[in-house]
Amino acid sequence: MLLPAIWVWLFIFSCINEYYDPSECMHKILVEFDWSMVTEPDDNEILEILITDLDDFSREIFTNHNGTEVDLESHIFEFVGFEEAPNVTIDRCILTVQQDASGNYYGPGYFVAGAVEDFIVDREGVQIVTIPMCQQVRPLIIRAIISGAGVGNLSRIAGEISGIAMSRSIHDGFPPIDGEDLHPAFIAASVAYSLESTDEVTFSDRKNLLGTDGGASQFLNLTAIFNDGAQKTFNFDVTDAMFGFHTVNVTEPWVLEFRLSVGIGGGNDMEITIEDWKSGSESELEFK
Repeated sequence: MLLPAIWVWLFIFSCINEYYDPSECMHKILVEFDWSMVTEPDDNEILEILITDLDDFSREIFTNHNGTEVDLESHIFEFVGFEEAPNVTIDRCILTVQQDASGNYYGPGYFVAGAVEDFIVDREGVQIVTIPMCQQVRPLIIRAIISGAGVGNLSRIAGEISGIAMSRSIHDGFPPIDGEDLHPAFIAASVAYSLESTDEVTFSDRKNLLGTDGGASQFLNLTAIFNDGAQKTFNFDVTDAMFGFHTVNVTEPWVLEFRLSVGIGGGNDMEITIEDWKSGSESELEFK
């Protein structure tokens, strides 16, 4: 009759009965950050750690001070380290860019984040959780180099690029944890650009993006708007031109650049062509 005696002992002295002292069943966890994929912020004390208990989905947030030690029960946990950024919400391992009711895009600022999922807390002594931190946004510059006799007639260029991630996994940043370039987004939408003149021959705009939707194509719609109100619209499939956005020289902006030739004339008779596309990281374009 040894078996019943064992069960009585487990009930009285283990963490499964209603009278146990929770402090007796806690384990020390040291949370650290892995900075091998991104530059560590100058002030890493601004980083926060969101810990979610996957058994009851309770949550706690801690501020990091060069490593955070916490006491946790013998459960399964998710650890998310992040730097707060405007216009971005973090729900466990999902990042989402905020938009208004009309779908207007509010670009996020630069921030880093990372996560460890399904970490089992069950050992005596100190367990170490190492969160791989990653850059989570990248600028996309759309740039037009203008030439031709009608350059002075061009007012601005409106653009819209589709297939942009509005919500995605925290693991699919710059670069993604698995090193692959394409990952489907949870939510995708279009982002509007307004290319304004930066000098006599260059029109450009820059937006910080959460990424591309690897499950969709990217299309760029461009509308050249002239001083007399006339407009010319062009559509391009830029899916191939965006390949590498998540993996190539990710600390630099990605650039879509084209040459726009404006002829003489006015209104609907305005002659305009777009050609000589280039794409890649900013330093790569110098050699293309």
